[in-house]
Amino acid sequence: MNVFYLFFGDFIARKVRANVEQTRIQACFDYDSIHVCIYYLVENAAKYTRSNSDFSVSVSQSPDGLVDIRFVMESLAVKPEEQDLIFEEGFSGSNAIDAKLNGAGLGLYLARSMARINYGNLNVLAGPPFRYSQYARNTFVLTLPGK
Repeated sequence: MNVFYLFFGDFIARKVRANVEQTRIQACFDYDSIHVCIYYLVENAAKYTRSNSDFSVSVSQSPDGLVDIRFVMESLAVKPEEQDLIFEEGFSGSNAIDAKLNGAGLGLYLARSMARINYGNLNVLAGPPFRYSQYARNTFVLTLPGK
């Protein structure tokens, strides 16, 4: 929630309804590095989520003890061939470039790096583009070891 407050104004301006579900699930991680990871994920959501849509965060734990934090949004579509590339340093997705919303290509690279130093991972489940739209339902999954 500390990160969401930083982008509260951005979400309001774009009429994005952010919902962070309550949970009692616990994970093991270094607070500062995962704070950076989540910062870049929420920053991307604030920039790329479609106006007048929903952005939700939920937490679940698998039987093997891993904790998944899911960030689900209607955001710029990620092309299948770019699903891994968007986590590489210096890479920006072609739809972000076309919309002139791309940055330096560091945010998702740093987010994944912070997840990995905590023995976790960060991936995207990219949905197909909506008909006649540059947007899709995308889910970023931050996986961390459970407590």
